[in-house]
Amino acid sequence: MTKIILIFLSIGFCSCGQKKTTHAIEPSAIKLNDSALQIAKSMDDSNHEKAILLLDKATKIDSNFYLAYWNKYVFQSELKQYEKAEQTLKNLIRIKPEDPQTYFVTGMFYENTKDTISSEKYFQHAEILYINIFDTLHLSNKKYGNFCLNRAINLIMSGDTLKGNTFLKKSFNSETNKDYKEYIASFINKNKNQILKLFSNPNKNSQQ
Repeated sequence: MTKIILIFLSIGFCSCGQKKTTHAIEPSAIKLNDSALQIAKSMDDSNHEKAILLLDKATKIDSNFYLAYWNKYVFQSELKQYEKAEQTLKNLIRIKPEDPQTYFVTGMFYENTKDTISSEKYFQHAEILYINIFDTLHLSNKKYGNFCLNRAINLIMSGDTLKGNTFLKKSFNSETNKDYKEYIASFINKNKNQILKLFSNPNKNSQQ
């Protein structure tokens, strides 16, 4: 499941220097988060466990440290610690309740754990938030293509394949990176079940 999340959000494991935030993060929490990422570089399960322990300390110091929760969620999903991952998702939503990406990821979590009733609820809520963003998002915005891609997959997963493919084509047309453009093209005209199959066999692992 982790590879799916990394691909569709193009986010991966996040150190504090990679994302801007309006929240002033406690320096000691930042050090713990970055140490966790260093430990987890080997992609070994035992190191993921150690990384989670450090991230637990980071979020205990700063309960609004979004990136530490995100990294924790990635590792918990990798280790199939689904109950803990579910709680971590709740914290992500608590910190960024207006972020459609977080609801989209939560929908994907429930879809992959076969709770389609819950997944649909989160996909629908994500779409409401995406609509609000797209009312003000300009084509020149560097995040436009990524938002189109995530909204497209969210729409297809919630059953609106036609509209989803419209946004996939918008994402494709706005993208300048050749490799990522090919990646986006692999989803065009795919239905929900076909996309789920692509989830289980990702070809690329994009990270920022």
